[in-house]
Amino acid sequence: MFVIDSVTMDKAHTDEFQSMQFCKAEGARLNNHVIGSSLTASGLSECIQLCVSDINCQSLNYQKSNHTCELNDVALEFDEGLSSDFTHLTRRIPC
Repeated sequence: MFVIDSVTMDKAHTDEFQSMQFCKAEGARLNNHVIGSSLTASGLSECIQLCVSDINCQSLNYQKSNHTCELNDVALEFDEGLSSDFTHLTRRIPC
């Protein structure tokens, strides 16, 4: 079972800030949609920033134990890829 929550991240876009909403699912991971290769991020907020800065990023997987950040080109529908060691965040859809 995973928990769905929401996270808001501010993004600098030109000279203004824009707020982006992410739906957070603890214990979930989207498989087979990683853009490029896995990245290393110091924390979840850095992983979110990496996603926000990539126009192709629709969601992300973050593995806290080894700081792995995976950017995905699709959004999770919250019914696949459960993994207790990951946190999945998706944007552009309501939680």
